[in-house]
Amino acid sequence: MDDNIWLLTAIDDREDRVVNQMILADQLEKLGALVNRKIGDNSFNGYLRGFAANRQAQAQRDEAAAQGANILLTHFIAGTVQPDPHLSWMYVFNNEVIRDWLFSQRK
Repeated sequence: MDDNIWLLTAIDDREDRVVNQMILADQLEKLGALVNRKIGDNSFNGYLRGFAANRQAQAQRDEAAAQGANILLTHFIAGTVQPDPHLSWMYVFNNEVIRDWLFSQRK
């Protein structure tokens, strides 16, 4: 499994979304992908913006690169994506590091 994937969701989004992402990451790992996880106590803080948010994302990118991980799984701390946890996509697309990573992907 050589494709690069970054799975991001708020931990308090719908339970099926969170569970399905965890299952997907586990299955990809079984297929040979290396997975870097920022979940639980290492989850992202959705309240962060600008430089602090970019630094948080860059730290995960750097850690994944050092591990050779091509799958990144990121949760946002419960309650930090407001007013609705499903809106974590707004954080994602406003984060320069994540956006640059996304648009750097090529087949």
